[in-house]
Formats: sequence, C-alpha cells, structure tokens
Amino acid sequence: MVTSVAEGGGSSFVAVNLAAAFAFDQSRTSLIIDTNLSAPGLDKIFDIKDMPGVVNFIEDSGIGLEEIIYASGVKRMRVLPAGQRTEYASEYLGSTQMESLIENLKNRYNDRFIIIDAPPLTDPASARQIAKLSDKIVVVIPYGKISGQELTEKLALLPKEKIAGVLINNEP
Repeated sequence: MVTSVAEGGGSSFVAVNLAAAFAFDQSRTSLIIDTNLSAPGLDKIFDIKDMPGVVNFIEDSGIGLEEIIYASGVKRMRVLPAGQRTEYASEYLGSTQMESLIENLKNRYNDRFIIIDAPPLTDPASARQIAKLSDKIVVVIPYGKISGQELTEKLALLPKEKIAGVLINNEP
C-alpha cells in the first residue's frame, strides 16, 4: 500500500514508479491497483479513463478480473483502475467483495508484486480499510506541507508493524 499524509502528496506517482521498478525485474511482474475511489488518478496516468475497475467489480459479480486489468505500457506491469467514482469509498473498500478481490489477486500469480495506490490519510476510514488488506505500507510525505504533530497523528492511523517506510516527496 502506498498512501500520503495529505491530498496531492504524490502517492500515485510513487506507487507507479514502485510498480515499474518491480516490473523491470525480468523474473517478476507487478500490478498497480487504484483504490482512491473518490479521487482516482491512475486512469489519467495510463489513459484508461472511463474503463471499468474496482468499483465495477464490487458492484457487478458478473465482471471477471480479465475485464478490469489493463496493460500499462510497461512490460510485465498491469493496471487495475478505480472505475467509476463513488462517494461510498470506505464502504466499498471494507466490503467482502474487496477483500475477495485482493485475496484472489494475491493468490493468482506467485511472481507478482501488488502495489495498492491508496486514498490519502485525510480519508482515514478508507485508508484503514486498505491497510487491513495490505502486507506493507509506504507513506508519502509532501515536503514542507505537514507539521511534525500532523505527521504523528496521521501515522497513528496505521498499524505500526506494517509501515515499511516513509518517503519525502517534492523536496527542493
């Protein structure tokens, strides 16, 4: 899971680059999933706007994984977009369908790294739902945009044992 302590903190940028780095290993593949359901960003980055994704899969049990996973333009890297926007992000992300989706993807390919582009910690309910489904968490901190006190409060929202590290983004 890659999340930011602030909206616009750069977590999508970091998630995409992390997924690409894993895909450059010829023995591995990567999948990046956009779970920022109220403000998705991967559809723009990969030019897959208005394509079905996570929300559509959760709402329609007839949609298969092969219908919502797209080529990224990077060899061995795939993208699963958020799909249609929703105001009910935390309900969707906390659903049994979402849990099933992540478990299915984890078990589908042994050589695949799954990078979840998560909502920022300004949406704590949604971020916590994704944190439950994630093995590790990378937190993106936008340089100069958050105080030490705010950082401490935001990091307290996440399980400490899952935090793999923090990354300062946009440092001058």
